Amino acid sequence: MMGGSLKRNWLLSVSSENWKIVKDDNVWAFRSAKIVGKISKGDRLIFFVVRSQPPSFMGIYEIIGDFRQSLKPRWSDELESNEIIYPKEVDISQIILGTVNVRENFQKFSFIEKSKWSAYLQGTPANFKRPVPEEDYRLIYELMKQPTYDVTFKPKAKPRVIPTITPPITPPITSPIPIQEMPSHKEMQEMLLRLGKFEEYYVDKEISLDGERLDVTWKQRIRRQPDLAFEVHKSGNIYSAMVKLKEAWDLWGCKAVLVTTEEHEEAAKRWFRQAFHEMEKDSRVIRWEKISQWLALMEERKNIKDELRI
Repeated sequence: MMGGSLKRNWLLSVSSENWKIVKDDNVWAFRSAKIVGKISKGDRLIFFVVRSQPPSFMGIYEIIGDFRQSLKPRWSDELESNEIIYPKEVDISQIILGTVNVRENFQKFSFIEKSKWSAYLQGTPANFKRPVPEEDYRLIYELMKQPTYDVTFKPKAKPRVIPTITPPITPPITSPIPIQEMPSHKEMQEMLLRLGKFEEYYVDKEISLDGERLDVTWKQRIRRQPDLAFEVHKSGNIYSAMVKLKEAWDLWGCKAVLVTTEEHEEAAKRWFRQAFHEMEKDSRVIRWEKISQWLALMEERKNIKDELRI
């Protein structure tokens, strides 16, 4: 069980709700076919349970089957949305269950940078999609053999309830007010690029990401990786836009911003709370009008500075 030089070890973050399903059904599933291509039968999965208190590794499993297509919603976020989010499913076998306090032990693990240990627990797989070294796997295994402790789980953040306000009675409008239409996808990209330059970021567009193209990134000069990733959604499949933001978040640990219309704003926020809850704290949804206003203010500021020659 502890040998096998060809076996690789993967760190996975799982919600407490889905962790129960792992233990009950001895199964795991992934969304990305590209990730599945890296994982083989015999590989081992180390599970970190999200929102655990204290933050804890709670089990190790081995992949014992071949990947197959998921046939129906199984996971908590799939059941909430009534659709399959993780289509690549595989049988797994329990190696050990236990509790390992990550906060108390992270300095012992070679794969974790000591100053930002929590970043290595995010994403699918975590550890920035890299295998966990064998010596770290062995240490986690040995720590799981020690007596367990009680683990509690923070509840999910509840969506903010906006109170209903009865609007004041206004005189009837005699002629319709035209609704401003969102600019084209290319025009919105250019707006984001100009705005990023005003805010003194290095900007880029059409970044290759897992076979897709991410619309825009902003990066501070001293950083090697983007600080913000933007995806513009005007119409069509909003899910595909959010998957690209999730890939950017997994890869870079950046803020993920979806620019969209009033029509799609609430749906996007709901997706971030549910199917993409791992990245909820770093996700943003903004209507395109706000980007337009922000850019107009920055351009006006520049005009004033130019007039004053400062």
